[in-house]
Amino acid sequence: MASISQSHFFFFTILLYITILVSNVVAQNKPQTFQIPIKKDTQTLQYYASLRIGTPPTDVDTVLDLGGRFLSLACDKFKSSTRRSFPCAASEYCQTVSNSTTCGANDTCSVTAFNPFNKNSVLTGVLTEDVVKSAGELFIGGVVPELSQEISFTLIASSAGSEYYVYVNSIKIDKRVVHFDTTLLNINQNGVGGTKISTATPYGILHTVIYNAVVGDFVKRAGERNLTHLAAVAPFGACFSTKGVRWTKGGPRVPMIELELPGNMVVWTWKIHGANSMVRVNKDVMCLGFVDGGTNGAAIVLGGHILEDNYLEFDMTRSVLGFTSSLLPQGKSCANYRNI
Repeated sequence: MASISQSHFFFFTILLYITILVSNVVAQNKPQTFQIPIKKDTQTLQYYASLRIGTPPTDVDTVLDLGGRFLSLACDKFKSSTRRSFPCAASEYCQTVSNSTTCGANDTCSVTAFNPFNKNSVLTGVLTEDVVKSAGELFIGGVVPELSQEISFTLIASSAGSEYYVYVNSIKIDKRVVHFDTTLLNINQNGVGGTKISTATPYGILHTVIYNAVVGDFVKRAGERNLTHLAAVAPFGACFSTKGVRWTKGGPRVPMIELELPGNMVVWTWKIHGANSMVRVNKDVMCLGFVDGGTNGAAIVLGGHILEDNYLEFDMTRSVLGFTSSLLPQGKSCANYRNI
């Protein structure tokens, strides 16, 4: 990748074993915790982790795709004495993770996955294990104790396959409900609708109906705050002048977007502050960081920009997502999680 930001942006805590990464994680009754640094490529806006894989170790950059089922690598590009393939029929790992009914060459476990950047492209390969070394800000196994009192929990939708979907009841802007057909927030029998969390998507994406309602209300609320509405800058539909805008720890002071999510007998609010809702186009222009996603697919996609400096804890044993709103207003950030 050509251009790299040095900041580390958000936490993910995934309470499940990662079969392909480190096989001995599965062998423990209590999940081990290991950490991987996250970087952002400033050209593609993709988040990636740098790993050292194999023996002798080879440095590999891997895109962080939260919805991906496998760590996919072009293994033929490097040799490793510690790499081991799983047999097709006898392996419990193959039976657990493979979505293929056929065996690979030499009775190896064959796996297939969709390319996250081209859903019409299918990747095929063989399930293997190898040595992985790294350290950083993607937590796999365990939690960050300092944030335990600030986390709200909501259910993860069970019908979304390898993608992570949550239930959203409503959207508010500056405490006022945005009106649209809320049945779009449900996942229908064709898999359309719902709210997806995606690290492979740079910005927020909204169903056309929701997009028009959110942008319309946001522009109104921005006008009430005396923000200067400017011509749209593609791919965004609502842009504003930065002149005269007050900047806080949570970013530019703009209308607050709130997602209301169901909890256990309560409703939780996920606040999207200016640092996450607005994209700085240049020093004079900022835009609402949501784009029109059409009428197919997820109703809402919470992309990487919205997730930065938010703490997300994926507990797959309980099928719940733990989340905080942005840590920035508290003077905290995921880049300096050791100071939290």
